[in-house]
Amino acid sequence: MQDSSSAQIYLGPEKLVFAIDCGATRTAVAFIHLSPGYPSPSPEFVCRWPGQEETECKVPTAIRYSRAGVPIAFGAEAEEYYGLQEDTLLVRYFKLLLHPPQSMSRCRHSPPMLPNGRSDIVAVYSDFLGFTFSQATRFFKATRANGDGMWARLCDTFEIVFAIPNAWNETQENKMIRALLRAGILQPGANLERVTFVTEAEAAVHFALLNASGVADSMRPGSVFTVIDAGGSTVDTAIYRCDQLNPLRLSEIAPSSCVQAGSIYVNSELERLLSEKWAAVKSRKSDPLNKSGLISAALQRFEQKMKKTYDQGLCIIRLENMDKFTDPRLSIRNGSLVLSANEMDRVFRPSIESIQMSVCQVTGAAQVACPVFILVGGYSESPVLRRELKELPEFSGKQWMLSSEPAKKAAAAGALLRYPQECVVARALRYTYGISIDVEFDRKLVSHRSRQHLCYRDADNRLTLGNHWDTLVNRGDIVQQHQYFIRKLYRVFDHPNPDLREWSQVLLVSDQEKPGYWARTNDGELAEGIRTACRLTADLSALRHKIKACPEQGAHYWKVSFELHVYFGRKSLSAHLAWEDEGAIKYGPVSVIPAVLDEVL
Repeated sequence: MQDSSSAQIYLGPEKLVFAIDCGATRTAVAFIHLSPGYPSPSPEFVCRWPGQEETECKVPTAIRYSRAGVPIAFGAEAEEYYGLQEDTLLVRYFKLLLHPPQSMSRCRHSPPMLPNGRSDIVAVYSDFLGFTFSQATRFFKATRANGDGMWARLCDTFEIVFAIPNAWNETQENKMIRALLRAGILQPGANLERVTFVTEAEAAVHFALLNASGVADSMRPGSVFTVIDAGGSTVDTAIYRCDQLNPLRLSEIAPSSCVQAGSIYVNSELERLLSEKWAAVKSRKSDPLNKSGLISAALQRFEQKMKKTYDQGLCIIRLENMDKFTDPRLSIRNGSLVLSANEMDRVFRPSIESIQMSVCQVTGAAQVACPVFILVGGYSESPVLRRELKELPEFSGKQWMLSSEPAKKAAAAGALLRYPQECVVARALRYTYGISIDVEFDRKLVSHRSRQHLCYRDADNRLTLGNHWDTLVNRGDIVQQHQYFIRKLYRVFDHPNPDLREWSQVLLVSDQEKPGYWARTNDGELAEGIRTACRLTADLSALRHKIKACPEQGAHYWKVSFELHVYFGRKSLSAHLAWEDEGAIKYGPVSVIPAVLDEVL
């Protein structure tokens, strides 16, 4: 197979792209600078984060706020703040507040507390993204000859791609765009097509092809493999088939999955175990206990080392600077907390079982044998997770591969490895998409009779009902990159010279494979389970000569007809118009306007 890391000559316009993977525990930013006529470079990670070693490329996803709700420190400096901590609030794990309900699992974690004046999660993301992007631009300028000049040339055209959990949808995407606008990273009126999103599993595929030993070399046409990106809050799984080697072409063959069962839920279970285990232990007057401090120390040490090394049997957690502390009631001797194998099984079990079910859901839906599994993400370093997945009867005899660079954020780098050449050419849709249309009233249908009071006469004097759901594509459909879905549309006017410059169509989306008959309720609200995905807009002026009088004799209205072609299998949703003109097919552009635009601008 052609080495996917081999440099190709880039032929497009100069482009600077930042990839942001804002994880629940750690965040990473990578970038790629593409210059026409030069080989495509490898992604570079932003380093030199405040309060960290210069070579570290991951920064803690943490903000320290003042009592008034003003951010005063970020990342490592927020976690190790040396001011008066009682007057501040450390906010971590705020990503949990964005996750949709369908990604919930049996794992439990207390939702983070937000500071005064920051009750809106968009405000918190705005603060953190402002910090991370400021550091990213500073790093870019500092590591380039004439960096200031390069940034001045590219600062109005740079692109951002977010690596997001598989379960996120336009609701979460819109909030991220709002955060960018609020932080001033994008200016009002900026082209929002500069912001794109890629699922963490798909980004991990590109990363794994370069960083999981032997994956690229073992790839053959027809090869099937599963990628599991095990992160801090979510574990994302996707299954792919190799269709072609040179150039590489991959097809997703079943809907991906996302479950909230990442590594922070292991910490939560450990905290819960210790709290319950020590609840009955009383302090002695001569030796008062700070149980909350001991739990914090145990969690910190477990996170730093033991979670990545513990496999089975006893778990010994050495508490820092407590070598002389012994209390048999707490199972602590000479500063070491000892937990039994059964206790550790309780700590890991909810997360492990949720992940197992999620992975099996994807591989089962594919209905093909999958011999290769690739594990990436910080949680993939856990021997417990690896062993428990390998020992599942469904995965007996399978080959398991790991990233050769676990210190890097797979999704951030993988999101950029899609530039300039896309290797995923077919995707399994995670949602059902449709539009709201008018239908002729049918007295035989109960659903129509219940809305008879909403009937109206259309231009042809037919009794009509609006707001019928019309499916374009279904959840689970496998859609090719260049495959488009057609809807024949028209506009009606009461005079022959209308303004054609502003046509729009709302695209709707649902988590259900088969949404109901109606897109909206009797009151005009979107039906349960249906959301606005985006608004499609176009200028129809090129169709002016296609306006027809209806009827042709004694016209009482005028009509222009065209087709809407929507692409669901690309990196981001796109569309165009099509119409016939003197025997030839003509095309016109369509803009995809995120729902957030109407909220912000």
